[in-house]
Amino acid sequence: WDYLYSQVERLEGKEQQKAIGILINQAGGVCRLHHSLSQMVIDTIKDLVLKPYVDTKKILEKIISFLHHHGGELPEEYRQQWEKLRDDLTGYDFSSFMKRYVAMDVFEDKFDHAGNQVDQAQPKIEELADQAIKDKSLIENELHWLVTEKAVNGYRFGYALGKRDEDFFLWPVLYARQVEEGRDSNVFFLSGYLRSMHEKNPEEWEKQLDIISNNEITASLVPELTWRSGMTDRAAQRILSLAKTGMVSYESFAMFGYGSVIKGLSEVIFQNWIDYLLNIEKHEAVIIALDLYRFYYVQAGKDCSRTLPEETTLRLLTHPMLFVIFE
Repeated sequence: WDYLYSQVERLEGKEQQKAIGILINQAGGVCRLHHSLSQMVIDTIKDLVLKPYVDTKKILEKIISFLHHHGGELPEEYRQQWEKLRDDLTGYDFSSFMKRYVAMDVFEDKFDHAGNQVDQAQPKIEELADQAIKDKSLIENELHWLVTEKAVNGYRFGYALGKRDEDFFLWPVLYARQVEEGRDSNVFFLSGYLRSMHEKNPEEWEKQLDIISNNEITASLVPELTWRSGMTDRAAQRILSLAKTGMVSYESFAMFGYGSVIKGLSEVIFQNWIDYLLNIEKHEAVIIALDLYRFYYVQAGKDCSRTLPEETTLRLLTHPMLFVIFE
């Protein structure tokens, strides 16, 4: 252990990161070999977190996991040191807790110490949403990462925030930051907020999606925002219009094969989607149409007493692109 740690400073690049990974991943195991080794390991980890080339998020995840599964086996003095290190790495202010519960999705947060399935992260996310509503300046300092892939629990936080934002006061600020981030931004956070808007004020939700679709920077985000926040005939027509004008790809329709978002669409609108996909004359587009068709008429259709339309079904199943041989 000591030898490997002594080499960390001398190593570079991937080799250095591999050595650090070994130390982090084996820390808990070494402690469990014999409690007398705990202080050595704790001192090493404390020193590692001070290094600029160490990802402290990975260390925090390992400490959380170790304490969750084996904290009860540790002598009190060592357990307290591990808990103190965990708390210090987490931080103690709003921004720190945002990074802990919104920027991290820790497996151990889904279970209590007895192994029962309990969502321990959700109450923390709700508390953070409460704080953000009480002091709206707090959220503005976090937006630079909330609209990126770093916000792995962004959807949950966005939904909790939207439920509390009475008149959608925060919406202009949130959307402006999404626009600033551009086409490659992550929509988890914004779509969670939009889901709450869809539930509380469907007309306002439609209005805002119209605005988003009319902005060339954010138009390509509309299919995913819709899929994650809600669906109506108007929303489906909006997506189709964007596809016909080239603002979104036909491939965007594939995501609607997951979940049950399209279950409540009228047959007229759904048939328009299928016609569009079949007219593209691409194998991938026909496969997407086939998948949507299966869900809408076969899987969801059982509950809605839908009957397969003979002409469209025949056109789909005999589409030439299904019989193309690819070399």
